[in-house]
Amino acid sequence: MNSILAQNDMKLLQINGVWVKDPDADSWGPVNNFEWTSGSGRVMTGLMTGSRQYHKYKLPLTWSRISETDMLIIQQLLEDHGDYIPVRFYHRCGYISIEVYSSTVTPKGIFCVNGEVFYEKCTVDLIER
Repeated sequence: MNSILAQNDMKLLQINGVWVKDPDADSWGPVNNFEWTSGSGRVMTGLMTGSRQYHKYKLPLTWSRISETDMLIIQQLLEDHGDYIPVRFYHRCGYISIEVYSSTVTPKGIFCVNGEVFYEKCTVDLIER
């Protein structure tokens, strides 16, 4: 498993205690969404009703030209450890730790280079519990 790193290497994403290959820079943008009270929404006058309760993170992630080994490590960390997975990620000058559930890990575009298998792209969304 070539994705496990020395402790002093700065990385962006840790899944279930394992530092993984950094996602693509243009996909790295943790979104901090508001959660609303039950029954919130637009009324017939067009105004919004309800109130904001708290923020909830979503991490839309993409890896380009990812090795099959790295993709399988990420997939196993997300799919083989129960409903919610501990995640630690870098955002705004520090690390944030949350529990997440994930969308399906979706690899696309398989190809080989010098006998090693790669995927053109792999995507997954991590959503805070």
